[in-house]
Parts: sequence; structure tokens; C-alpha cells
Amino acid sequence: FPSHDIYRLKNSEVALNGEAQVHLHGIKNEVKLPEILAISEGVARINFQLSLKELKPSGSADIYIENLKSNFAYGEEIRALLKLTDSNVVLEKFSLLNGKEKVSLNTPVSVFNLKDKSYLTYPIYVSVESLTLNNALRILGPKLSVLHGVLSGNLRFEYRKEDLYFKPEDRFAITNLALIVGEKNDPFTILRIKKGILSNSQFAVINNEFQMSSTIELANSKLDVDGFVNKDRSIVTGK
Repeated sequence: FPSHDIYRLKNSEVALNGEAQVHLHGIKNEVKLPEILAISEGVARINFQLSLKELKPSGSADIYIENLKSNFAYGEEIRALLKLTDSNVVLEKFSLLNGKEKVSLNTPVSVFNLKDKSYLTYPIYVSVESLTLNNALRILGPKLSVLHGVLSGNLRFEYRKEDLYFKPEDRFAITNLALIVGEKNDPFTILRIKKGILSNSQFAVINNEFQMSSTIELANSKLDVDGFVNKDRSIVTGK
């Protein structure tokens, strides 16, 4: 552009409002997403507002997704609000519903930086209600089907160098926790806990292996549980 056109652009304001409907299957061919994320089904409806003032972009996107199937989670209904300010994409609101399962964002968080192209560099704080372990850790695929349980409470999620870390807050509840191995017609139960309260807990997915360490408060006792589940074997110990 000629220099006088750049000067005019610096002192102008551009606004764009619109709507879009996106089929999420195959979206990786159109949009750069983290390599760890895979989406097989889902339809997104997006209402967006974008503006450019003095060469600084800002805007927001109100997103509604139906029937999401991904390697992170399944969700019948997902709602999210994203805002763009100061080169940061901030997740202002998020909720997921899948039958009785509920996940909601506790506090806004920056999820992407336009300048350095970094994403998920900050912890994400969420509350979960009746969330199954199979859905929470779907990224591990069928090999995690040996581990069962239903989660309720607040937790912190972090993404570090392609590994995932989940830190439940104290008083986090888990019901029907079970480790069941063997064939479908000949199962063998290694661990079963009807209801427990977690403390000093850390869950992680590192190199496609689920790792857990927690103290579980039972009705009349406490149990320290450590273990891991990967594609080859499952080991959980309690004392």
C-alpha cells in the first residue's frame, strides 16, 4: 500500500458481524488444530463479531455445538464464548452436557495467543458433575475401558508438551470406581469402591498412559491408591 493508505488504515475502524455453520468432521483440513485433538462428528453454529481499530483486532464468537464426538470427550450439547483482546483468545464461558454429565468453566482463561501461536499455556479450572472416567479420558481410547468411575467436583486441567494433567481439588467425589480386566464374558475385578472423597490427587495422561495417585477417604477408612493404565497392562495398588 502507498504510505498515505497505511496512515488512513491506522486511523480507521472496520467491523464485521456474521453467522456460520461448520461440520466438524474433517475440520483439521481447513483449520490448524493441536495434533493431539481428533474430531469425528459434530455440527457447530457460530455467531461472531470482529472489528479492527487502529490495526488492533478484537471480537467475540458465540459457539453452539451439537453431538460432538472427539478423542477428548463426547458432548450432546456444548456452548462456548470466545473473546479476542490484545492478541489473546480468551475462553469466557464453556459448558458441556452429555446425558447426566456436566462440565462448566469456573473462570475465564486465555487459550490462544496470536503473536506466538501458543495455546493452552494456562491452567483451566472447571467443575464437573456425574462425569464418567471413560468420557473424561476418552483420549486413551478403548484401552481405558477397564477403568470405571463417576466424577463430581472442581479440578484444574493443564496441557504440557502434549501431556495432560488433571488436579482435583480436595473433597472431589468419585463413585463406582472400579478396575475390571479380562474378557467381556469373563471379567475380573481388581478394585471396586462404591463412594470416596479424593485428596492429594493427581491424574495425568503421559505418553498415552493414564497415571493416578490419590488418597481416597471411604466411609470408615482411607486408602492410598497409585497406578497406571496403558495399552499393554494395568497396575493399581492400594494400601
